[in-house]
Amino acid sequence: MFIQYLSLKLGIATERDLAQCCRDAFHPYVNILLWIVMEVAIAATDLAEVLGSAIAINLLSQGTIPLYAGVLITASNVLLVLLLSKSFRVLELLIFLLVLVIIGCFTYELAIAKPDMIMVFKGLVPSADLVTNSAMLYIGIGILGATVMPHNIFLHSSIIQTRAYKRTTTGKKMAIRYGSIDSVVSLAIALYINASILILSAVR
Repeated sequence: MFIQYLSLKLGIATERDLAQCCRDAFHPYVNILLWIVMEVAIAATDLAEVLGSAIAINLLSQGTIPLYAGVLITASNVLLVLLLSKSFRVLELLIFLLVLVIIGCFTYELAIAKPDMIMVFKGLVPSADLVTNSAMLYIGIGILGATVMPHNIFLHSSIIQTRAYKRTTTGKKMAIRYGSIDSVVSLAIALYINASILILSAVR
């Protein structure tokens, strides 16, 4: 949340995104290295999402749809969404609606599963087992990687500039305030969804 706050603040204060600021401040070789690292980060994030979708389709079809077909279906859906999105605002609204559906599904499943909420809240407190237990460590790293995406920092500093706010000191302060609220809410939702996945996995 703090890093995204700094990213949106940079975008608003300078009216330039992080990539543009890096281009102006660093040597071209450093920028090439940053570009390669971000491309790897994007590929790693997308790989998890695409494989996850393919596995879900395979499970829902009881194995009749193989993984490679699930990957093709997922890729086609993404391209279709981008094609149908006439503007960035439409794309944002569509993603927001899809996230609402996901939240509703997980909330419904949590209500049915009825997990021990005391144990759930205890699980939110870090313990030494997170480091000593390799299984817990891998899951923790996976969640961290799914939530804290390096390339998203570059994206956030650019997206915030699409908002309609006055390019004055007062307007920029307002944009930083509302942008911070938006960032905190978005990451809180991501935390809820990731936690729901773990809780339901443990209950079942």
